[in-house]
Amino acid sequence: MTERKIAVIDLGTNTCNLGIGTKCNGELKVEWSERYPVRLAEGGINDKRITSAAMKRACNAINHYKQIIEEHNAELEVAYATSAVRNATNQAEFIRFIEENTGVKLSVIDGNREAKLIFQGVTQAVQPITEPVLILDIGGGSNEFILTDRNGIIWKQSFEIGIARIHETFHPEIPVNEEMIVKIEAYFQQFLDPLWEILSEYPVKTLVGCAGAFDAFADLMNNCTPETTFRSRTALNLLDYTNLHKMLIENHEQVQMLQKGTDPVRQKMIVYASIFVNFVINCAGIEQIVQTGYSLKEGAMAEIFGLV
Repeated sequence: MTERKIAVIDLGTNTCNLGIGTKCNGELKVEWSERYPVRLAEGGINDKRITSAAMKRACNAINHYKQIIEEHNAELEVAYATSAVRNATNQAEFIRFIEENTGVKLSVIDGNREAKLIFQGVTQAVQPITEPVLILDIGGGSNEFILTDRNGIIWKQSFEIGIARIHETFHPEIPVNEEMIVKIEAYFQQFLDPLWEILSEYPVKTLVGCAGAFDAFADLMNNCTPETTFRSRTALNLLDYTNLHKMLIENHEQVQMLQKGTDPVRQKMIVYASIFVNFVINCAGIEQIVQTGYSLKEGAMAEIFGLV
């Protein structure tokens, strides 16, 4: 009997993500994972509109993925759209444009559904969870927090304070000066009272960072030369992250060198993401970081295969 192979598309604010996987011995086996830049936020996120240029980039990404899905003899099960699309005043126009030009019907999900799928993906990779931990997925349009312990989700919330919104709101120069960092942190702070409130009841020491920015942090450390001060170049830990954050803020030329060939906008986004992570670590008293590449699309695949 031929093994069923499925594909999931996750259309985020900065990137369109593809996952292809199978169910093997009662576990999710990911066979293909890819990111494609779409920058849906560019030029319109704070006006809650997706520009025609961004629509075309999304179409290019999805048509590219359709070819890959066909090459892998997989079935496209679902194509989710998240923050930028769910908040767009021209959402219906965008969905229609995508369907007419790719044949793919997007399913727009709310923040709670997004957070649940992220949790399902993370728990396929990070086991066992024996004490309360805080899961964080940093996106372009929204950031999702999930507080969980051995019994499952305690609390979850999506905050519309994604990194592309920082770029479109502040247009901070790189390297970012201290005055701008204070402004950006004050922007974050005004939204995060629900997070601090739940953490006062369930304090955590471990932050589980998934996909996106945390993959980029790990990639940066893997690209570092032996002369750098990172203890580990294969996993993300708190000391490594602290050193990386310092480099991102103070030595952007070195970061650019490590990110050769990367989209310049993405080079900036990783700096803004690091400001956010550093802010959360300091405010929440985080002592340990765990990083996984599994997130929304893996959670969706696990759900389709009945693994959650």
